Amino acid sequence: MSSQTISTSLAPEIIIDQVGGNLQVKGWENPVVMVNANPHDLQLEKQDDAVHLSCASSCEIRLPSGASVNLKTARGNAQFRSGRYLEYWKHPRIALST
Repeated sequence: MSSQTISTSLAPEIIIDQVGGNLQVKGWENPVVMVNANPHDLQLEKQDDAVHLSCASSCEIRLPSGASVNLKTARGNAQFRSGRYLEYWKHPRIALST
């Protein structure tokens, strides 16, 4: 696994098209999206203040606590954590679609 980062605002839109394995999402107070995954399996793209992500294997994502998340497909377990303290996830907006 290696890390890739993208600078964002404190409230970006995160669109997760597909994760082929397990997904772990954690909120933090940095205006950065950081993804830990196999670099050969990861597609990461920024368009304006939206980040599109697709990963053929498992991945871990750190994102700003004000982010909105749209998860389309996760083949394994999907886990969302607020960060170290519950107040880190200030505006939990998570959309799960099938």
